[in-house]
Amino acid sequence: MSFLLSNIYHSWQERHKQNAVRKTYLQLYKKIFALHPELNTHEAQEYAWLNKWQTYDSSVSKASYRIFSKFIGEDINIIPLETCANLVEPQLNPKEYIEFYADKNSLHLFLPHSFMPNVVLRNISGYFYNNDYQIVNDDIDSVLANLQPAKLILKPSRECSGKGVQLITKTDGKYITSNDDVISAAYLASHYGKDYLLQECVKQSTYLAQFNPTSVNTIRLFTYRDIHGTIVPMRSILRIGGKGANVDNAHSGGLFCGIDEQGHLGKFCCSWLGDRVDTFNDIDFANGDFTIPNYDKIKMFGVEIAKRIPHHDLIAMDIALDESNNPTLLEINVGGFSAWLFQFTIGSTFGNYTDEIMQRCTKKC
Repeated sequence: MSFLLSNIYHSWQERHKQNAVRKTYLQLYKKIFALHPELNTHEAQEYAWLNKWQTYDSSVSKASYRIFSKFIGEDINIIPLETCANLVEPQLNPKEYIEFYADKNSLHLFLPHSFMPNVVLRNISGYFYNNDYQIVNDDIDSVLANLQPAKLILKPSRECSGKGVQLITKTDGKYITSNDDVISAAYLASHYGKDYLLQECVKQSTYLAQFNPTSVNTIRLFTYRDIHGTIVPMRSILRIGGKGANVDNAHSGGLFCGIDEQGHLGKFCCSWLGDRVDTFNDIDFANGDFTIPNYDKIKMFGVEIAKRIPHHDLIAMDIALDESNNPTLLEINVGGFSAWLFQFTIGSTFGNYTDEIMQRCTKKC
């Protein structure tokens, strides 16, 4: 294939991918409007917003503004979700590095072990390793029988949104799932195949456990590396699992609540489809006064993590608090950035950095 034809082909591929992303978000907007038709109404600053964003994306939909302005107020910096996915993410987080950083089994290769819970067993491409990436040749059933933690988290290393995550509990010397399945070499092979890990379960902060004791409720914090190379801690939300749930993901029945710059929780929780509630899990957020412990320490923890990920400028982290209210990292997210989490709850995703980011991503500076 000639150089010219190759460029034409890759350009066509990119346009096709962007159109697919746009279609996905248009379908999401349609679903949200069907559930909440009151959101699909004209807003006073809509034309000014549209004029700004059409300079970056001529096909931009008004839906993002109509939806999110109802939650966080009229803000010209509300970013259209399709624009974030098609223009911002590919520029700030180059695709050639995403698979490595997104693999949960990669994290200990570039982050201090003290940043995360201990991994008791890894499976990488079908081979078993310990926490230090030393090969495990022992019989896996024997390895499982000799593990000591009372609770473990079993999860695929290359999936997201809580897919395949299970809490397993040691009972009579065996690890048992919530469905009463015994974790064994045969179970792991048939249900997970390869690329997964068994990790010690965080004994979470009493403060965060009040929102739902059955799930580890995490702080989703994202950082941005600015044009000077400075890591800036940006927006954050608290993810809360539903009653009885083991995971806090919004796509698994959990809700999320905004966190302001001082660590104060917002007065409502929200679902990924825009369902807004003042009370969740019998907690009255509207009349409550909740502040995340050690919030400044959490932000600095996020900065230290981002410093160790030089290939990406936009990092979303899921951070738990242990029993001493110290932050511990569970996952990082460098692909599929969820801008809607912040625009439903706390403010325009990039705030005062919006223009800088858009100029970078459209190569206008």
